[in-house]
Amino acid sequence: MMSLVEFVLFVVGDVAVTLFLRRFFFFKGCGGFRAFLLKIFTIVMVVVYVTIIGGGGVISVALNNGGSYVQELVVVHGGSFVMVLFHAWIAAYR
Repeated sequence: MMSLVEFVLFVVGDVAVTLFLRRFFFFKGCGGFRAFLLKIFTIVMVVVYVTIIGGGGVISVALNNGGSYVQELVVVHGGSFVMVLFHAWIAAYR
């Protein structure tokens, strides 16, 4: 279980790692193997974010049942949806 702050840090770290890999590994030179690794990385990360949206898996975010529940829910689901689109864009950009 992650807290909301840990989820935001996970997203920021994921963006940084993905952009680093995109620049220095996936797009350096040419080759089908690197394109294949990019597709596998994209599939794994999309599965992670879809699991977070589902909320019942090993990877989930603990939401407060207090007054900020709706805001936390929107941040988690909206952030996960944006990250799925981000990874799809990275894979399609090649």
